[in-house]
Amino acid sequence: FTITPKPQTITFNPVATLTVEDDSPYTLVATTDDGLTVLFRTDGSTDAATLDAGDNTLLHLVQSGSVTVTAYIDDPNYSANEVSRTIGIISNNTGVDSIHVGNTAETPSGVYLADCGVNEVPIIVAPHDAGAKVLYSDAEGSSFAVDISRPDVYTVAYEIQASAGNKTIDNIRIEKPFDFEAIGGRKFNNVVFINNNPATNGGYKFVSYEWFKNGTLVGVGQYYSAGSSHSDVLDHSATYTAALTTTDGKVLHTCPYDMPLQPASASLFAYPNPVRSGGSVTLEHSAPSAPGSSTAKIYSLQGSLVSEQKLTGSSTTISLPLPPGLYLIIVNDEVVRMFVEQE
Repeated sequence: FTITPKPQTITFNPVATLTVEDDSPYTLVATTDDGLTVLFRTDGSTDAATLDAGDNTLLHLVQSGSVTVTAYIDDPNYSANEVSRTIGIISNNTGVDSIHVGNTAETPSGVYLADCGVNEVPIIVAPHDAGAKVLYSDAEGSSFAVDISRPDVYTVAYEIQASAGNKTIDNIRIEKPFDFEAIGGRKFNNVVFINNNPATNGGYKFVSYEWFKNGTLVGVGQYYSAGSSHSDVLDHSATYTAALTTTDGKVLHTCPYDMPLQPASASLFAYPNPVRSGGSVTLEHSAPSAPGSSTAKIYSLQGSLVSEQKLTGSSTTISLPLPPGLYLIIVNDEVVRMFVEQE
């Protein structure tokens, strides 16, 4: 004779939506007419939840998404239609697995220094939870670009919105460096300097300076000199950079500056050099114009004319009642640097 399995109805009505942080592990409950043991399995591929390996009534929640759970019986004496339910899973996790800025492959710490010549930096934010959203400037998207046209340190704020409603705001700091020749310059083969005049440098004001040669600190101050001797010249095979601190505490860097040697002046000389403030210096010009027709113009490193004196011939002594610092003496397009020391 034939034994007909007794029909059963499975009742399975789990919660429609679960929260990872509050509901895991979630106990699955299903019943039959005769109180049989009901088993569970997950169908399809999902990273949102997994069944416990030892007790398949426990559903471990992993991340936002959904999972389809099927309730069934495994008894040859009974028959029942399987019942499948899809459960939504949300999370309050606003953590970030990685942030890629510009050409970095890892999350940058501190301030990201953009490449020279770059005016836009791409950013990719990868939230830990699959259901979390990234918002930048009120626009949703894990990838976005930041305009850095002007040299500055930019604070880029972005928001992570979790699928369960939690929100956090974080930021990335990006520095756009100066093109060296846009903020500084070189005099002869001896001196590099920074323009600290907001009226002519784009509106920047600096309070301190650091100079680096091939990455090694070599000086502080608005200018860096290779030395006070006429034979001291900058290393044309080296790379020079500067770190500039603004009045509001930002530290901005210059792009590397490589400097081929300039032709040296051979017709204008000044001595003694350095000279004490209030002292006199002798100018010798090997190709003088007629007496009284040439003028020695003295400029500060910022480009301001501070003194102007007529030359009397091939050798003229002029006074320098100037404060200590570096000055430029120009005669008929010939230039020498002059160091004035404290009395």
